[in-house]
Order: sequence, then C-alpha cells, then structure tokens
Amino acid sequence: MSLVTFFLTRRKYLKEVDKAETEIVSNEIDNVEKATRIWRNLSEDITARLTADIAALRSENEKTREKLNALTRENNALRSQMASLQKELRLSNTENEKLLRQLKVLSDHLKTNEKEG
Repeated sequence: MSLVTFFLTRRKYLKEVDKAETEIVSNEIDNVEKATRIWRNLSEDITARLTADIAALRSENEKTREKLNALTRENNALRSQMASLQKELRLSNTENEKLLRQLKVLSDHLKTNEKEG
C-alpha cells in the first residue's frame, strides 16, 4: 500500500513540477513579450520624436538658408553701392583739388593786384 501511495504521490508531484515549469516558462514568455512591447513603444516614441525634430531642423535650416541668401543679396547690393560712392568720392576729391588750385591761383592773382594797386 505504501508503495502505491508513493507512486501516486510521486506522480502527483511530477505533474505539479511539470505544471510549475510550464507556468515558469509561460511567465518568462509573458515577461519577454512585455519587455518587447515596452522596447517597441520606446522605439516608436523615439522614432516619432526624432522624425519630428529632424523635420523641424530641416524647416529651420531652410529658413536660415533663405535669410542668408537675402542677406547675401543685400550685402552685394551694398558693396556695389559702396563702390559707386567711392568712385563719386574720388571724382569729388579730384574736382575739389582742381577748385583749390584755381582758388590759389585766384588768391595769388588778387594779392599781386593789391600790391600793384
């Protein structure tokens, strides 16, 4: 009788061990699935944020490029205007020098006339 009890108890024990092992494996699979789901969600969130950040940076980069192009055009126009003004200044300086020479000649002539007169 004790031998029958032993075998029955052992059989019950082995079934319980099998059931416990199955539950452990099932729990491990559930845990892996949960961890995978968490990583997938994190990955999707990071991907979405990075995609949005990249789009924002591209937009900002395009606006900066447009501003740079506008400033370059303005800078070129100002350089051209400055070159034109420098040319005018040189011409004015030349004209002023001519006028100063004429004034000196006139002044010298007037001084000569005053001495004679």
